[in-house]
Amino acid sequence: MCTLFCVFTDAKTPLIGFNAQSRVDQPNLNPPTHVKFNNVLYNAGQGYDSSTGDFTAPLPGAYFLIFHTRSYDTGSAHSYMKVNGNEVCRAYIYNDLDHGSCHAVVHMAKGDKAWVEPFSENEYYIDHTTSFAGFLFYADP
Repeated sequence: MCTLFCVFTDAKTPLIGFNAQSRVDQPNLNPPTHVKFNNVLYNAGQGYDSSTGDFTAPLPGAYFLIFHTRSYDTGSAHSYMKVNGNEVCRAYIYNDLDHGSCHAVVHMAKGDKAWVEPFSENEYYIDHTTSFAGFLFYADP
């Protein structure tokens, strides 16, 4: 029996996806710092690198990417999710202990990079509940 995922892939396309979260608070990050999600829960295709915070597309195709964050005690946290330096979405938080997220469907060529970075200096605080994830849902033929 095939699930919805089977509609977009075939047996020859390897499974590519990642899910990583920050296990430590990261105060006062400044752009263009890439946020590093050091707790890698899943990394099929080995595209996510916890030492840089970057996801590198192993195959060309359409990817779904999502980022979730929570401000701690700074009052605000603004961040971008970028692919090759271009903004694909942003998350705004204006209150203490609030949550924000953004997601995007993007085409990535093999070797393209996606990451999360703060919006401006000294206002951004990543807490230990922040996460970054994505998966390939349609590989280029």
